[in-house]
Order: sequence, then C-alpha cells, then structure tokens
Amino acid sequence: TIKLASGTITATLKINSTAVTGGVINATSVQQSVTPSALNVAVANDALVLTCSAHAASADLSYTVTFVRP
Repeated sequence: TIKLASGTITATLKINSTAVTGGVINATSVQQSVTPSALNVAVANDALVLTCSAHAASADLSYTVTFVRP
C-alpha cells in the first residue's frame, strides 16, 4: 500500500535492479495498493528498492510491502 499526505507521485518497486511485474503505482492522498501480475522472487540479501518519479507537490510518503515466504 502507498499513500501521500498531499500531491502525487509514481512509484516503482524493484528487486535489486529488476522491476516487479505490475509493481507500478500512482500515489495520491488516498491509500492505494497494487498486486504484482507475475511471480517475483527475492532471496536473502536482495534489496527491495522503491523508485519514485513524476513528483507533483508530493509530501510525506508512506508505504508497506507485503510478501509471502514459500
């Protein structure tokens, strides 16, 4: 889930440098969520990276990433 106090932003979730399939979301002041459209695998010591772009007066970004361990 992702939410801003104000403004808009586009956020892309990556595992290391690989974009999570279906992991792009346009965030606003209304809480939103996205479910990846393909199996994305992370292993120990991988980095989850949130890349933000298209900022428009964005403030106070908060987000949660939920994952399932097989």
